[in-house]
Amino acid sequence: MLLAFTAIDEYGHSRDFSWWFTSLEFALDVMSSLSAKGKQIVKAELIDNDRSIQLPVDGFDGKLFSTPIKQLENEWQQLLKAPVSQRYIPVEPGAVSAGDFYFPLFDEQAWDMATVKFED
Repeated sequence: MLLAFTAIDEYGHSRDFSWWFTSLEFALDVMSSLSAKGKQIVKAELIDNDRSIQLPVDGFDGKLFSTPIKQLENEWQQLLKAPVSQRYIPVEPGAVSAGDFYFPLFDEQAWDMATVKFED
């Protein structure tokens, strides 16, 4: 995967860069680290195979991406390991109206309920 971006350094000079990365998290961490060191990212594009996507440069605020992405990955892995019977709370017939959908937010210690409203 190729990361191409334009940055303005602390002296106001604009420079174009491109780097090959194997990990998206690492590429995002590098961009955020550059921002933390005073570089202003003005354009960023991620290119992989024949596809590309413009990245929102406001997201590079000096905070690392790898830690929250890894936490999210761990949560999904735990979720996928749980038996189906532990993922869902049975709902009595008629307890849910057509406009509401109830689902559990997964927490190993407790079940929280959240409501999502769908527009008809």
